[in-house]
Amino acid sequence: MNKRTVLGVIPVRIGSERLPSKPLLVLGGKPLFHWAARSASMAKSLDEVIIATDSEIIAEQAPSFSNVKCVLTPELPSGSDRAAWIARNHGAQIVANIQGDEPFLCPTDIDKAVNSLIEDPLASVSTLCFPFSEGEDPLCQSSVKVVLDNRGYALYFSRAKIPFSRDNTPVNYLRHLGLYVFRKDFLLKFSESPQGVLENTEKLEQLRVLEMGEKIKVVIALKSSFGIDTEDDFIKAQNLVKGEKEKWLKNMS
Repeated sequence: MNKRTVLGVIPVRIGSERLPSKPLLVLGGKPLFHWAARSASMAKSLDEVIIATDSEIIAEQAPSFSNVKCVLTPELPSGSDRAAWIARNHGAQIVANIQGDEPFLCPTDIDKAVNSLIEDPLASVSTLCFPFSEGEDPLCQSSVKVVLDNRGYALYFSRAKIPFSRDNTPVNYLRHLGLYVFRKDFLLKFSESPQGVLENTEKLEQLRVLEMGEKIKVVIALKSSFGIDTEDDFIKAQNLVKGEKEKWLKNMS
């Protein structure tokens, strides 16, 4: 396998309707965006990591909390558009879009997603999923579900509870985790393509990939993770950090 240059981009947007100034929320003594940057910097598969933000405040604060390079971008509609903006003038062949609001993404899982795309010539994108844990509700609309074919390619993503168990047969529901690894050429094509009907209906940009007829390789992660979208999510993250305070503080040092 030839060596591929892999770029990790962490889109960080200051505006959030549900959670104002979300990237600056303090978790374990550090702003939220720092956690994603730390996970990405620990991933062995990434040759370079860049924080891409439209906020001068984030750009000013980033060097204080991370050794990761930060680039100020224009206002763009999505994280994938921000990743494409960075990638357009970068020499990388593979681009990982790492969500800035997923603080607990495991570096090894980033590597698994990157390597799965490199090793699979049929896929244009790779991503992660994890089985729902006990107590997690598959009916929750903010938890995106994914169903796979026998080769590990995504058949569909939905906010609905899929697959539907007509006879109440037990189902191992899979929750999508917020990481996308793109082939650069496809990322640029994707960012320039119009939203499709399914994407507009479910408000899930990964459905655009499927509507374009491309394959998404889905890897089952080693560890669960979740995005911070609401106040309840942030409280959950705070409780998680407090519950394992010594380990987290050691990792942050």
